[in-house]
Amino acid sequence: MGFFSSLLKALGRERINDGFDRHRLPKNWWKIDGFFPLATGGQIEIVGESHFQETFETVIGDRWRGGVYWHVVAQLFLIDDNAADPNAVGIMIEGMPAGYIPRDQAQEIRTAVLQANPERLPVICKGEIIGGFVRGSKRGAYGLVLDVSQPLRRKTR
Repeated sequence: MGFFSSLLKALGRERINDGFDRHRLPKNWWKIDGFFPLATGGQIEIVGESHFQETFETVIGDRWRGGVYWHVVAQLFLIDDNAADPNAVGIMIEGMPAGYIPRDQAQEIRTAVLQANPERLPVICKGEIIGGFVRGSKRGAYGLVLDVSQPLRRKTR
């Protein structure tokens, strides 16, 4: 978060709650027509979240002194025009950018997504936003971990 964003939040009396907060998805989170849901059962840590802290703040709302464990539906999208990484795979939450699959895993995941999903439906998976604590003047950044089985496969139940 930039200096001016921090200043505006301080002036606006940002609400900070005691304890921590947890948000869970309903059991049928993945039953969305027109999407390709990935099975759960593994972890992929995302990179680049520091550039998208406003996305996490928008999704979660208030800050919690102890941070959050916030389940979300994340969407993977293939980035075909990234000059730095032609295999880039981005992550969005509620239509906002949230980070990227690490470069050393992107090609493998991209290939697996294309093989498992020949219809090229939008790919979704379960994710967890973590962090965001407030301790005195220290503010923890939010991070994102995807709950995705390895090897990748479609969630069916």
